Amino acid sequence: MRFFEQQESARAQTTRLLLLFALTLFGLVLAVNGTLALTWRLISTAGSAYPTYFFTVNSVMTLVFVLGGWWIESSDLDGGGEKLARRVGAREARPSIDDKEQKFCNIVSELAIAASMKPPRPMVLARVERINAFACGWDENDAVVAVTQGALDHLSRDELMGLVAHELSHIREGDTRLNMRLAGMVFGLEMILNP
Repeated sequence: MRFFEQQESARAQTTRLLLLFALTLFGLVLAVNGTLALTWRLISTAGSAYPTYFFTVNSVMTLVFVLGGWWIESSDLDGGGEKLARRVGAREARPSIDDKEQKFCNIVSELAIAASMKPPRPMVLARVERINAFACGWDENDAVVAVTQGALDHLSRDELMGLVAHELSHIREGDTRLNMRLAGMVFGLEMILNP
């Protein structure tokens, strides 16, 4: 498969996931309404009708919780990438102390220049020995690229460049912005599911 075909496939997958989220939200509204309707039938006096706007209020309150939770979480992520990276245990890279971190910072700067983009803040997950990396942030202005200590310890310069280039592509394509929004959406769903 060619690169651009893969890119289109990834975009189609993103669209499917967003539609799945919308269906999940719709299903949640139906489940809340169904549960509350059943509860009303069980506790109300024989055959009494539902109160006026019963289903409307239930639906609106469910959406308020989910979308309000999304808004709260998204607002809490102002400061974007760095704040989220610190939540998962990343710290700023220390190029003056560690040669491997200096190499990582140089790679981030070099690849950002090559991609004509603002260099993201380099961060390190110092306690993680697995080889991995992630990018996060609302846009290029608050973006972060974090690598694990394992990546710094075990990858060659070329391999580390490939890993960082992959993460920079997430920033460039807007994947990180979408992921930040999705994190807020999931938090909103959790407000209903885990009161």
